[in-house]
Amino acid sequence: MEKSQSAFLVVGQTGIILYDMMATLEATFAGWRGVATCTVDAALDLLDDVPVRIAFIAAAPRDFAGSPLAARLHQSGARIVLMGDAAEESATTSTYPVLHRPFRTDDIVGIARAHA
Repeated sequence: MEKSQSAFLVVGQTGIILYDMMATLEATFAGWRGVATCTVDAALDLLDDVPVRIAFIAAAPRDFAGSPLAARLHQSGARIVLMGDAAEESATTSTYPVLHRPFRTDDIVGIARAHA
């Protein structure tokens, strides 16, 4: 992928969901590229080569806020959306938008468009 191409980053535990989200976003946002990984460490490694504009991260807001991944994404100007159990449980106090389950294609696309 060219460094200048905008990208989505999806980080979470369930591979099939990650790749479905990535495919949905790529199909909706022409010219954008989706990148998915199951670990925060792998996501950090990708940031040197991928210009992430929007990141969907499965994490608790409190834990994520002080993480190296959060710092790198904020530094690059990426928009961050949290998802998963811990994010949903803390949604009312989170400073990040939260993608709530069960979510459908329209939910993913809608929150991405709102933060693109």
